[in-house]
Amino acid sequence: MPQIKVFLLASGAIAVRTLAALMAAASVRLMGVGTQPDRRQGRRGFAPTPIGAWCEQHQQPIAKIENVNDPAVIDRIAACAPDIVLVFAFGQLLRSQLLELPTKACVNLHASLLPAYRGAAPINAAILNGDSVTGISVTQMERGLDSGPVYSRHNVTIRQGENAAELEDRLSQEAARIVVPQLQKIATHQLRPVPQNHEQASHVSKLSRDDGRVDFSRPANLIERQIRAYTPWPGAWFQLPARGGSKRIIITAASIAEGQHDALPGTILAADKHEWKVACGNEALSIETIVPQGKREMTGIEFLRGTPLQTGQNVNHETDNS
Repeated sequence: MPQIKVFLLASGAIAVRTLAALMAAASVRLMGVGTQPDRRQGRRGFAPTPIGAWCEQHQQPIAKIENVNDPAVIDRIAACAPDIVLVFAFGQLLRSQLLELPTKACVNLHASLLPAYRGAAPINAAILNGDSVTGISVTQMERGLDSGPVYSRHNVTIRQGENAAELEDRLSQEAARIVVPQLQKIATHQLRPVPQNHEQASHVSKLSRDDGRVDFSRPANLIERQIRAYTPWPGAWFQLPARGGSKRIIITAASIAEGQHDALPGTILAADKHEWKVACGNEALSIETIVPQGKREMTGIEFLRGTPLQTGQNVNHETDNS
């Protein structure tokens, strides 16, 4: 079988192992790689995407694409004569001219079991909703967002206590494992895409910092999921009263505390050398590790050594002065 000519469009860290798998595969000829342009990251200036950074590190040529539907970009991809244009965590929608360009197919890898969680944050949504399984879907692209017919789905179990970063890492491994065999089957017409059931579709939007704000009036189990779903970004956070205002505290790990209480949500039930416990809408949350505003990650108990708190103090819905 001749080599499959592939042009990859990818940006996110989840796609790095897939790029490495394509480069290592004897059956694939990687015709080019495109990613989003460098973006400003706070005071550090501009930074490449994870795919861009990997390509720079491994001396792999890469195109940084502001608008993938620009005629000049399309001409550049067309000059490569790809059999397959593969898209994975790229961050731009492809229009008809590009979708019709490859000789075999435009293929998308998506980190959910479609039609569940179409959109920008499927990994976070699966944890947030308490799902026990997610996976990688391989789809034929169309103009809709993650709405194209599905070639295959590959299940990945969500482990107890797993956060979004950990789950993304395992989904990255699964995508890299299946990508070359799936492309071979698509190129040789051994896989036929099956339309999604659009009535069963769910959609997830791009996350914002405000999504991470913790409301302690919610049940403890839902807050615990929120913490895992939003680690490392946007972070599950609350405002802790302090002199001159308040400090933003990002919770990076927590567990549901044993025992009942009749305190108002947000009330500190314990803050000593053994435990930092906060009342929730039902049950309570034991705060295990945090990132205080402007500081490194530390345990909750470490934080309490330097910032003693009083039981009975309430931390729910403090004004954000950060």
